[in-house]
Amino acid sequence: MKNKYVIIVAGGVGSRMESKVPKQFIEVNGKPIIFHTIEKFHQAIEEINIILVLHPDYIDYYKELVSNHNFNIPCTIANGGVTRYHSSLNGIEIVCDDSIVAIHDAARPLISAKHIQDLFDAAEVSEFVVPVVDVKESLRLIDDSSSNVVNRSKYKVVQTPQVFRSELLKESYSKGYKNLYTDDASVVQTESGRTPTLIIGEEQNIKITTPVDIVIAQYILGEEKN
Repeated sequence: MKNKYVIIVAGGVGSRMESKVPKQFIEVNGKPIIFHTIEKFHQAIEEINIILVLHPDYIDYYKELVSNHNFNIPCTIANGGVTRYHSSLNGIEIVCDDSIVAIHDAARPLISAKHIQDLFDAAEVSEFVVPVVDVKESLRLIDDSSSNVVNRSKYKVVQTPQVFRSELLKESYSKGYKNLYTDDASVVQTESGRTPTLIIGEEQNIKITTPVDIVIAQYILGEEKN
């Protein structure tokens, strides 16, 4: 059986949240968001290796939260980088060969354990898998002189975790940073020429970005306990 890893990227500072601390450290239902996220992966795959990528300025703060909450799920900590690419790379460098690796946003604590299991199972067959959901709103393409309706059925909203074979992930990230990268899947697709297998995602697996998302998270996490 291949080793399994999740790299949880928490290197941002959460400027859109209007909070004194990055969004991943905001408490929801009694614990920081990042703890909820870690717990989901531990519940899904008990033997999973968890790599936590943190902004260097917040590593001591995270350790303080661990102590205050008696949080006992072990994680390996890596330094966050200048960009998402560099943060992921710092986590990838810790991963052993012949593994399956998920890369996930720390601010997505609402994913289900079953969905995590399904994505890892899919990655056993495919080289890399990406969860997506349908676009529900109308879309317009805006340029300097016009705005035009586009066919939303041709677009998907991309989520995490994106899950990869370690060899493909490491080889792709060895090529160096490019401005065109938008997420980890875009790195692998650009550098390897391979196309991801798209998996139907979960509507509830939102990325907590604004204060209203906190309200949604409070409700869903509260329902999970009932």
